[in-house]
Amino acid sequence: MYNVCLILLLILWSCKLGDDEDHSTRAPRSLTSPSPRQDERHRAEEKEQALAEMTDSYKNLLMSIGEDPNREGLQRTPERAAKAFLYFTKGYDEKIGGECMFSKAYTESRLENLRKHFV
Repeated sequence: MYNVCLILLLILWSCKLGDDEDHSTRAPRSLTSPSPRQDERHRAEEKEQALAEMTDSYKNLLMSIGEDPNREGLQRTPERAAKAFLYFTKGYDEKIGGECMFSKAYTESRLENLRKHFV
């Protein structure tokens, strides 16, 4: 089971689910920029498209390990797994306000230690 989960994560990690742009800072709104609700609708449409693509990827993954994604116990699994993955990665869309808890140097040193152990 652990191997299957690891394979799922590696495949999804290798898939390109979005663009490579930095969305951490936003340009100030002008008279011609879309309203916040239009922006929210656009992001919701992107999420729906990503959900559909990820669901198909999970179905393909299940088929590649010999499972039938249409059998009774697995019919909704690809969609549930895709929703869970989007939920676990929803922080990428959120903008963090306020002050950070750790200094940049501390964060970089922790990341370097993690890289040494896991990469």
